[in-house]
Amino acid sequence: MRKQLKPMKHSLIILFLVFTQLAGAQNFSRKFGDISDAEMNLTSYDKDPDAGAVVLYDMGESRFIDDQYDYNIRFIRSKRIKIFDKSELDQAEISIPFYVDGRGKTETVESIEVFTYNKVNGEITRTAVKSSDVFEERINERWRRKKFVFPDVQEGSVLEMRYVVESPFLFNLPDWEFQEKIPVIYSQYEVRIIPFYEYVFYLQGKNAFDMQMSRLSSQTRIWGTLNKHMGTTTGNGVEYKENIHTYGMRNVPAFKDESFITSISDYIIKLDFQLSKVHYPSGGSNEIMTTWPKLNKELLDHDKFGKYIKRCSRFAKRAMKNSIDLEGQNEAQKIKTLIQYVKDNYSWNEYNSKFASKSPSEFDTQKTGNSADINLFLLALFNAAEIDAQPVILSTRKNGKINTDYPFEKDFNYVVVMAGREKPILVDATNVFLPFYKIPVRCINETGLIVEKNEVNWVELKDQILSSKRNQIIIRPNPETLKAATSILSFYDGYEAGLFKDQHNDDIASIKDFFLSKEISQINGVKTRNYDQPEEAYQIFIEGEMDIEQIGDKIVISPFLDLAMNENKLSQKDRNYPIDLIYAREESFSTTIFIPEGFEVEHLPGNENTSDDLADIQLNYEKTEEDKILVTGKYTLKKAVYSPDEYSKVKKHFDTIVRRFNDDIVLKSTL
Repeated sequence: MRKQLKPMKHSLIILFLVFTQLAGAQNFSRKFGDISDAEMNLTSYDKDPDAGAVVLYDMGESRFIDDQYDYNIRFIRSKRIKIFDKSELDQAEISIPFYVDGRGKTETVESIEVFTYNKVNGEITRTAVKSSDVFEERINERWRRKKFVFPDVQEGSVLEMRYVVESPFLFNLPDWEFQEKIPVIYSQYEVRIIPFYEYVFYLQGKNAFDMQMSRLSSQTRIWGTLNKHMGTTTGNGVEYKENIHTYGMRNVPAFKDESFITSISDYIIKLDFQLSKVHYPSGGSNEIMTTWPKLNKELLDHDKFGKYIKRCSRFAKRAMKNSIDLEGQNEAQKIKTLIQYVKDNYSWNEYNSKFASKSPSEFDTQKTGNSADINLFLLALFNAAEIDAQPVILSTRKNGKINTDYPFEKDFNYVVVMAGREKPILVDATNVFLPFYKIPVRCINETGLIVEKNEVNWVELKDQILSSKRNQIIIRPNPETLKAATSILSFYDGYEAGLFKDQHNDDIASIKDFFLSKEISQINGVKTRNYDQPEEAYQIFIEGEMDIEQIGDKIVISPFLDLAMNENKLSQKDRNYPIDLIYAREESFSTTIFIPEGFEVEHLPGNENTSDDLADIQLNYEKTEEDKILVTGKYTLKKAVYSPDEYSKVKKHFDTIVRRFNDDIVLKSTL
């Protein structure tokens, strides 16, 4: 269950001591506000003619600015986008995240300049966003964002913006993404480093930049106080020059295939930074880039992690004494009971964190908290029940993958628990819809770090158990009305049940809307079962009607309605990153079609039986003597994650499923 991962391929880690110089390129002016007729008249991007928009330039700069005897980081970004057609009008929606530490320090977003350029009667017009149309929104406990929309955006518009983010957090040197969902003609990032801070950077997605150069600034800066008089220098200050590092890429292709991946940030071309060392002007230095053993120790000593678990013990012991009965239960039963107790008595506030947000007393009183409040309290319950348990920190799917070669504590944003001695399992108490032995889908992201003393061990987060959907369908066609009385009994289990419950919340109107989108034209009744029983299959019973297609004296029936996979989202010729389905899955169908009087079968699709180590696809059609057609089908995707080498085979399997499970049956009138 524990695994030490190898370094990520196609990655580059370099200290700021080594640099190369490559040539850059320029297609349009990068001066803010200098919009040319050539840009306004541009109708397509020659290297990607089908692109609905293109980034003309994207330029960023990070520098250290004086703040008395300390420094802030000032990040300045300017960007220009050309819109070709309506498919990319959402490029006008901008979100700028900024960090808040919860202890009084915060990043700020300043000097926002936003303009939309259009051509009207041969003249270039400019429309600015109003300051009143810039909004602030809370993302979670540590992150906020500024949001705005470019005004008057249409086909042919040029969008340009510039803004400043000022940060007191020196560990958080802004990263840079060279690649986007649309192509980028030119992207450049300049970082002006002062000698007191040493960073490492991590280039993902490419082995080199198109342009990379380093130089010393021509100006001299001073830390502290220095007085120069007649060749004598006095004071406690230090003179220094900035190291200016510039990185550029040109003609970066759009990241197009977003299907079945963890997060786009795991695969796009980008540059990440990590503070590794601080050199104090007064002398001495401090290693910031930690090791995995040190990171574990720091977490176990942390007031909102290890110490929080210890402070929870009083409340856990009280719950064990007054509210929880484990008498006669084996280890697995005890684990289930304790998880259910937390799910029944405490609610998740939908914030992800590896650190508790409140004291154990506040959490116990308020009965709600973030993922760490809940799962670290669960860990304290396991300790009180003398069940072996350790915290496991991880990065959620949207947050990106963990690189196990580099101990960056900031990359982790969640904690679950590994419980049990003989057969340890990963558990989480935030999702009431999942069986006790499953962690939420958002947590299934390659690997997690077990936080324990004097050891460094990793645990795989993938789920080995199939999640399934089973559909039993009865169709009674009526050629006179061109309707078919239709009933559906669906069984969802595992993650399939959890996701369906999350999306529809057992709401009859929402469930109706779902099935009305699956070729059911009218719904007369809906019943559900086991909504609050996560270990049981969630059942949905639908009674209604479907429309029948008529072609001359023939009627056409889709035996699986539109419930089967009907689109192959693997659209690229090849792929150099995994196909991440999150969990192995299976979907099965059993359909009975009553042949109406005066009709016979004209076309019955052939059977299918495909099987290998990647997938099973089975399909069987049978006409019975009782004027019925029985259709059974099942497809099983055996792996949660398929490697890039398996892409072509998996894509072919998807093609087979889409084609065969959407075949039609044709009945012909005998009258």
